[in-house]
Amino acid sequence: MIPLIVWLYCVARRYYLAIVVILLSGLTDIADGAIARRFNMVSDFGKVFDPIADKLTQGTLILCLSTRYRGMFVLLALFALREISLLTMGYKTLKKTNSINSAKWYGKLSTFLLYVVMMLLILFPAIPLWIANTLICLCCAAVLFSLILYSQFYWSLLGK
Repeated sequence: MIPLIVWLYCVARRYYLAIVVILLSGLTDIADGAIARRFNMVSDFGKVFDPIADKLTQGTLILCLSTRYRGMFVLLALFALREISLLTMGYKTLKKTNSINSAKWYGKLSTFLLYVVMMLLILFPAIPLWIANTLICLCCAAVLFSLILYSQFYWSLLGK
């Protein structure tokens, strides 16, 4: 759905339809996870590739919104730093423990906040810049918070 989101937001400027596609993407992601857990079908493949799809969607939304809000470039840099760091630490942990770790509450909170802010900025394109920048700063803080807590988590695993 990522190419459709980009086209709806950047080319067609059909913001409400872009929101519908984002919500549909999120709902199918939630349903997929719920079905996998309910029927005991959770797999290491899903643990790895589901978050990748989520991160690609989030990164795409940040990039799309960076065409309107300059502050998004700071968020994009923090987001990229977090994802590269977590990918590296996750890989090292996999090599050491031969296990894949699931998302933690602080990662889910950061993701939820990021989606809420992105959808608000898409839904209300005339939002005052100071409000948009405050929301972007809130996302930056959440991304940084989750990076710190994930780093502590992985360091504790790698230190053993």
